[in-house]
Amino acid sequence: MFRMLLFFTKLTLLTFVAVWLVSHQGAIHLEWGEYVIRANTSFVFVLLTLAFLVFAGIYHLWRQFIALPKVMQDYAHEKSRNKGYQAITKGFLALASGDAKSSAHYAREAEKRLPDVTLSLLLRAQSANLNGDSVTTREIFLRLLEHKDGVFFGIRGLLSQAIKNGNTAEALSLVRKAYTLQPKRSWVIFLLLELEIFKRNWKQAHALLPKAYKQGVLDKSTFIQWRSALYLAQGEEALKDHNRKQQRVFVEKAYKADPTFAPSVITYTRLLDHFAKKKAALSVLKKAWKNQPHPIILQEYMRFIGGKGGVTEIESFTKSHPHDCERLIQLGKVALDNKLWGLARSYLTGAIERGADVRAYQLMIRLEQLTDNNEQAILTWEEKAVAAPPRPCWICSSTGYQALEWQAFTPGCGAFNTFVWGNSEIVRLGQQGGSLSHHAPPGFLIEELPV
Repeated sequence: MFRMLLFFTKLTLLTFVAVWLVSHQGAIHLEWGEYVIRANTSFVFVLLTLAFLVFAGIYHLWRQFIALPKVMQDYAHEKSRNKGYQAITKGFLALASGDAKSSAHYAREAEKRLPDVTLSLLLRAQSANLNGDSVTTREIFLRLLEHKDGVFFGIRGLLSQAIKNGNTAEALSLVRKAYTLQPKRSWVIFLLLELEIFKRNWKQAHALLPKAYKQGVLDKSTFIQWRSALYLAQGEEALKDHNRKQQRVFVEKAYKADPTFAPSVITYTRLLDHFAKKKAALSVLKKAWKNQPHPIILQEYMRFIGGKGGVTEIESFTKSHPHDCERLIQLGKVALDNKLWGLARSYLTGAIERGADVRAYQLMIRLEQLTDNNEQAILTWEEKAVAAPPRPCWICSSTGYQALEWQAFTPGCGAFNTFVWGNSEIVRLGQQGGSLSHHAPPGFLIEELPV
């Protein structure tokens, strides 16, 4: 719009000058030695205008001629850049398909044509990793740290290598840098939380936990449970240091943080029992069973009363959940111990109908042996016991490690709060990642990384 306005302004000015010269005729008289030149002013004006246009044209052509090498150089450079970006595209496609040879070829071509472009360096690093060249991979990621728009990719790559090599100290340092750059990135928050916990940095872990919940990394129930598990882990550490007073503080905090979390209930109950507060311990167990029944709560109650309770006591303790499978198994066992054969059979039959584990079948075998001693009936129950689900226990959902007691950290893999209650078949079907390796940063470099 502005150019058009400028053009019409110039045209108007030129027209005005031409009209003025035509309406004001004059003559130009020029003497040079023996020569005398006379010309009309209008003719001189037209002649000068034409001369100016010719000069301007020649000058424009000269500038175009001078700039030709640079134009050709820019064209070649742009063509090379386009080929470089094509190589990057083809390289990442080769990476996605697992073609190590092609990815290496395109990575070299991309780096040759685009040596300082972040994507070409990233392609080279991923290609080197796919080809098993960890040294080159690390060198490229270190180079990415020098690029303003590539520093996060560099940190992420080095972080993956550190986790893969089991270097948790370097991994923690890197993920802290990543958190500084991307404080709202979900995997960064979760990985930082796990590493802080893994390194027993309790203060940092407690400070980060609410942020993880606020950013949606942990849902409310998981946040509450993890906070309780953190206090239990601190309690375990205090117990190893023979600091009973400090252990009591942490266990009480764990129970207050989540009174429905079975491990915190059991640990708190045992702590109260240790300090001779049996009545308070029994109250905690009853409240926990009423709010959220868990097999280990009833098993802890059975341990707590030490075999002194009969069917009536157990029925009273478990009356809030009369159809619970663990309740029926324990009642069947107590009835069997007290030679209440009919009652025992009734309880055990109900437990089996509700999908009881192998314990119910073993008690049925014992019942048949103590009553009619019917070999055919015993054989039938033995066959069913073989196919029955195994006895439940604490199982690490990351590795399948089994334990009789819940622990904050799984022995061996070191995963935090991954123990779930159940039998091996159920946990294997519902297995979910909870260890450091399952929450490493996303990308081509992610593998099963040891903690």
